[in-house]
Amino acid sequence: MGEKVALVPVEERLRRLKGWDVRDAVAYAVKMQGIGEVEMIARWQDAGEDDEQINEYKSFMAKLREMEPHLPSTRISNVLLAAHDSNYPAIERQPVDASPGIGKTPRWPTALEALDAMTKGGAGFVVFAGQPKVGKSMLALGSAIEAARAGWRVLYCNAEMSPDEMARRIASYVGDEWDEKLVGQMEVFNLNVGVTLELALREFLDSVQTRDSRLLIVIDSINRVVDMGLGDGTSDSDYWGAMRKWSNFAMQARRHSEGVVSFLVISELNRRNEVKGQNLEYTADLVVRLSNDRDDRDCAKIDVMLSRSTPSGYLGSFRRDWNRCRFVNDGD
Repeated sequence: MGEKVALVPVEERLRRLKGWDVRDAVAYAVKMQGIGEVEMIARWQDAGEDDEQINEYKSFMAKLREMEPHLPSTRISNVLLAAHDSNYPAIERQPVDASPGIGKTPRWPTALEALDAMTKGGAGFVVFAGQPKVGKSMLALGSAIEAARAGWRVLYCNAEMSPDEMARRIASYVGDEWDEKLVGQMEVFNLNVGVTLELALREFLDSVQTRDSRLLIVIDSINRVVDMGLGDGTSDSDYWGAMRKWSNFAMQARRHSEGVVSFLVISELNRRNEVKGQNLEYTADLVVRLSNDRDDRDCAKIDVMLSRSTPSGYLGSFRRDWNRCRFVNDGD
């Protein structure tokens, strides 16, 4: 059944609709399509509303629905589908005088002011890398929350923590600062054995809302996600093949999205203190490394290993505040 709505006079409802943000109006028109709209029109007719005004309402709603393919949310879905399309052109030509598109790539705030001061936030394909238990998920989860508060649709793919631990950490970070935007903009996907990129892509597409203009996908961690998606008895080549599949998907999506899709990928480091993903650090736009501070076991050292568009370098040593689920300077 459709949405039950108060019988507001058709003239007044039209006036309200025309005053809405266009994305909200389109979302409403799409949601009401079908029995909900039919029932409301029938009630107007029973109430003796003018047929000409009813027809104007129907025409306006139809025009709003025609706009859906041109919304940023539709572009997000198209980018995700293209990134997974094996038939997508392997080579694309670009005019030498093409505009650089300054300002077209919006950045999302991380949970670390020092990082944002150096890199202006996250954008494109971002990797947080470090040894186990160093605080990668803590930094990633805080960054996801801040991005949601900034208006991004955030999909957090959790393959590391139990649902209870995830809920506890979110509550610890948020404290008393819950707001409707955060609750409405962020979703958590708890991944299980058997997860594949194809299954995840379905969930991503289903979660994009008509009102959305920017999407951040967090993968925590890519090493665990790949492990969970492979069956018993798989070889090293199977593992690295799946790793490339996920990383190439992220790379392709951000390359063709003009800033509407961004990725934050959490990865472990190998024994040589390099990103454990073979090609992750070469395809990423930004790589942030976390390591335990040998002089203070409660702290982690954080540095920007690579940044393609901003300075890189050592940020400092930050204390892990488990009660607030965040990294802090000693003075905070």
